[in-house]
Amino acid sequence: MIKRLKWQWTLYNISVGSAPIVAILYWVIAYDGTGYNFINVNTHGVNAAFILLDTFITRMPVRLLHVYQSSLLGFTYVIFTIIYWSFGGLNQFGQPYIYTVLNYGQSPKKAFIYVMAICFIVCPLIHSFVFFLYRFRVFIHRYLTTMDKREALVHNRDK
Repeated sequence: MIKRLKWQWTLYNISVGSAPIVAILYWVIAYDGTGYNFINVNTHGVNAAFILLDTFITRMPVRLLHVYQSSLLGFTYVIFTIIYWSFGGLNQFGQPYIYTVLNYGQSPKKAFIYVMAICFIVCPLIHSFVFFLYRFRVFIHRYLTTMDKREALVHNRDK
């Protein structure tokens, strides 16, 4: 496979694996119920919807073994949040964490549990879900293309 296509496939796997995770985790864990704004909806919803739609439109394959790619992105993000916190980084409200569940200063054990659950449970589950969506798309494609062939055989037999 051409190196450029390998990079494209890797980036696709990372986006397909991470966008739904970001959306689900934000709306289930981090969202505080204060209302909706364009940035939250666009960052934590529209992106995941487009990625899942893209899974049905493109013929890019999804493999179960590629779950490590989005997991590596998750670990990289966790390392970034730890470095960000340790150097005194603040969120937009002046608090020393990006998301409340990743408050390493106040509750490091809770943050560690969330990080491990996300990387080892949520990430493989979401990637498996996306894989089954991909397999469903392949099934639909094969069904429709064989249906066209069957119809062509029937029409050719009638002539």
